[in-house]
Amino acid sequence: MIFACDHCYFLFEAEKQPERCPDCGKKAVRPADEREQDEYQNRRKEFESK
Repeated sequence: MIFACDHCYFLFEAEKQPERCPDCGKKAVRPADEREQDEYQNRRKEFESK
């Protein structure tokens, strides 16, 4: 599943929703919306192609 942090806007994958953002540590994590999921997948494809 893909999650987003509403504080630092970090997008990341995890099996279940963590209590805190792995980047900034804030309790602002939520499931990513469709646009954010697309952005995450595009970034991942771009990174893997390098």
